[in-house]
Amino acid sequence: MALPHSGDLTGIDAVLAWMHQEYSPFEATHHLISNISVTFTGAGSAEAVSYVSAWHRHVEGEHPDVLFWGEYHDTWTLVEGAWRIAIRRTHEAGVEPRRFGGTPNRRRARR
Repeated sequence: MALPHSGDLTGIDAVLAWMHQEYSPFEATHHLISNISVTFTGAGSAEAVSYVSAWHRHVEGEHPDVLFWGEYHDTWTLVEGAWRIAIRRTHEAGVEPRRFGGTPNRRRARR
């Protein structure tokens, strides 16, 4: 998994450790995934693109809520009869409040 501010993460343990660290400052989150387009690339593989809108509320009230929107670009594999995300790349279209260090979505870049 690769997020604009996480770098590449490999394996479920690394993903869970990152999620625990990243989401512990929040008391609530909400992620809405929509407009999912799946392309099967083989008998046990697929690629998908979907839109994500996410809201995060900090535990500490002095921080503003965080709003994120972008795209997930996923590679899926069939493992023991269940589809699993093998690779996730997150492309940022926007985040509020604005921060530095993210990877902008090239498809949404200002020209």
